[in-house]
Amino acid sequence: MSYMMLKVPTMRNKVQNCLKNLQLSFGCGDEHYFIDIDMAILGQPWDVYEGYANSIREEYKHTPHSDYCSRRAEVLTSFLQTSRIFCTQLFNSEYEAIARQNIGKEIDSLNNYKIPGMFNLVS
Repeated sequence: MSYMMLKVPTMRNKVQNCLKNLQLSFGCGDEHYFIDIDMAILGQPWDVYEGYANSIREEYKHTPHSDYCSRRAEVLTSFLQTSRIFCTQLFNSEYEAIARQNIGKEIDSLNNYKIPGMFNLVS
C-alpha cells in the first residue's frame, strides 16, 4: 500500500513531464504506455471514434459551436503535425495510421462546422 502511494506521484510527475509539450518522448516506460492507452481511442474503427468525438463535444457543450469546431480542429491538426502520435512502438504500429485517418476525417467535418456522427443543425 505505501509502495503504491509513493509510486503514484512519481508516475504523475513522469506523465506531466511527457505532456509538457506536444513533442512527446518515445519509449517503453510506464508513462509512455499510460499516455498511449489514453490516446488509443484515436486509432479505433470510425464508428467508435465517432462516439468519442460526440462525447468530447458533449464535454464542451458550454462552448459555442463555431468556437468549438475551430479550436478542436487546431488541437487535432497539432497531432497530425507530430512525427508520431503514439509514444510506444507497440501502439504506433497498431494505431498510428488509423488514428491519422480518423483525425483527418474529423478535421474535415469540423472545418464544415459538423461533429462526426452527430445530427448537425448548423450548416
